[in-house]
Amino acid sequence: MSDERILDKLDKMDDRLNHIDITLVKQEENLKEHMRRTLIAEESIEVIRTELKPVKKHIHMIEGGLKLLALVSLCATILKSFGLI
Repeated sequence: MSDERILDKLDKMDDRLNHIDITLVKQEENLKEHMRRTLIAEESIEVIRTELKPVKKHIHMIEGGLKLLALVSLCATILKSFGLI
């Protein structure tokens, strides 16, 4: 191969490497933005979890009350069936 062809090939390779570098810079910027948005989303999720704790506690209390009511109703039904009340 002639020196000129080798130089042409090297120039093409150099152009490709420059293109790859440009692509990497763009991808790094996209990654930074993605990381920023992910951090914001995680913080928002944590706020929502914190705010939902009292709601979950209330739901568990209501469920417990309903179970107690069901137990009292069952006992009353059994006692009535035996004619004790």
